[in-house]
Amino acid sequence: MMDNPKPDISLTVEGLTPGDGRWWHPALRRALRLVMRDLAEPVSFAAVLAVAGVSKSYFCALAQQTFGMSFMRLVRRLRVRRAAELLTTTSQSITEIGHAVGFGDLRQFERAFHQVYGCAPTAYRRRIREEWQQEFLHSLSEAKKSDWMTKRPDSSPSQCQRNVISSSMK
Repeated sequence: MMDNPKPDISLTVEGLTPGDGRWWHPALRRALRLVMRDLAEPVSFAAVLAVAGVSKSYFCALAQQTFGMSFMRLVRRLRVRRAAELLTTTSQSITEIGHAVGFGDLRQFERAFHQVYGCAPTAYRRRIREEWQQEFLHSLSEAKKSDWMTKRPDSSPSQCQRNVISSSMK
């Protein structure tokens, strides 16, 4: 019995295709490795094809069949997803994040972001921060509620101390 090869996590594209990338055509894996090395660097389609080692029409058909979109659209989506991650984990400006994930100008970045998430990057960041604040406040109120429910009126610290003192005096 053969063991399954370990998945290449760096090539996992969540939500775009079932599986973990092990069964993708080798040409797609090579092309994705090239792009994922540095999302900020512009990559020409000619460079992608050179690394893939297959014809343009075959590569386009493979990408469409595997991901349900063109390869360059996939790359744009990967860049936008990385940007969303940076929006939630850093305090970098929107422009800095756009450049960090390979968009040449802010307008191009905002348009691509809106196509994937349905809102501008600033609105996305604000919404995520508000959700985190709500979750934090909710967890605080739950902690106080559970703290209150575990304390019974007859077992306040002063009552406990009186019980210990009176029982030790007997």
